[in-house]
Amino acid sequence: MAKPALLLLHGMGKFTAPGKAAKGKTAHGSFGKEFIKAATESLQRYEKYQSKSIEDFVEIHEFNYDAWFDKMRKEMANRSKAMKDRLDAVAGKYGVTFPLDLAGLLTSLEADFGDDDFFHTHWLDVIFYTTMLGAKVRVDAGIKIAELVTSHEQGNVHIMAHSLGTAVLHDTLHLLYRPESDPEDQIRDLHPTNHKLGSIWMVANVSRLINSFTQLANPMKSVVKPGDAGCTNFFFNVRHKMDPFTWLSRFDPVNNGAWVPESIYASAYKNIVTDLVVEGNTHSFTQYLNDPAVAEPFLHRLTPFEVTLTEMDKVREEYSKQSINGAFAVLEDSFHNLRVKEVGSWREFLDAGEALQVAAEKIKNGL
Repeated sequence: MAKPALLLLHGMGKFTAPGKAAKGKTAHGSFGKEFIKAATESLQRYEKYQSKSIEDFVEIHEFNYDAWFDKMRKEMANRSKAMKDRLDAVAGKYGVTFPLDLAGLLTSLEADFGDDDFFHTHWLDVIFYTTMLGAKVRVDAGIKIAELVTSHEQGNVHIMAHSLGTAVLHDTLHLLYRPESDPEDQIRDLHPTNHKLGSIWMVANVSRLINSFTQLANPMKSVVKPGDAGCTNFFFNVRHKMDPFTWLSRFDPVNNGAWVPESIYASAYKNIVTDLVVEGNTHSFTQYLNDPAVAEPFLHRLTPFEVTLTEMDKVREEYSKQSINGAFAVLEDSFHNLRVKEVGSWREFLDAGEALQVAAEKIKNGL
């Protein structure tokens, strides 16, 4: 039987794209390498798989959109130019327009957060996705997903997204699988019955937060869900209790039949909530994937994972010993003043990011 295909979508920040290696093979980009390292380390904790790699069982693919954002960052870094001139330069590179109020918004935010490197390397990614560059990202992501789905067996394509990537994934799947067809767009039409995904993994899910700005499709009502009416067989939602980005407009459907039938919720949806802190950045993709609470369901779903309950208990116990003493309390103290609302604002988003950086630095310095 062919290996299942896994498509990875990165989040905020800088990521190198996949390239070509010897003999026509693909050289993984930085996010792919990060995934392979973390997933393989998780796999090798179990005796039967100590000499195995995740690539022995899973065909890894990546969708990288950071190359476009990197051009944008270079234009935005030139603070000697007026904000409108910088936005004009970005718009010219991509042949897009920007909202009339964007220059004023970014000028205000840059005044408060512009000295923070993360504003230019991370936070601007989210703002530009929701305004100028989102359509291009979704078209190219849709092409990649459609290619994989049509070239693999039904239910044999899985997708894992992190952070901003969860919004990219949700919005793209909404366009691919929407019931109404738009012959004028560049997005291929897929059908939930004939092209159903094996599973989707939303790690640090911010799809509802981003939708509050884009208004593209409500994740609580879209086709991106498990079951007959959805585009996937299984839906895994993953968050850390101390990841502040998951506090803003949290994706957290209840089992009352409103999102999916109660039987589908119980059998095909899993909400994974973690709380161990093994590195200061609780939004880190690596920390999420290294946690047995996340790794074990993933390995069960995509690999022939055969271990005993006793061994799983042992692995969980050993991993819990890596938790940094006092880190949870530091995070609670750093985040207690955050303003958290059902629908966030850009300022709240940036406040959350700044609080996370401060807390991570405190934890790092305390090691």
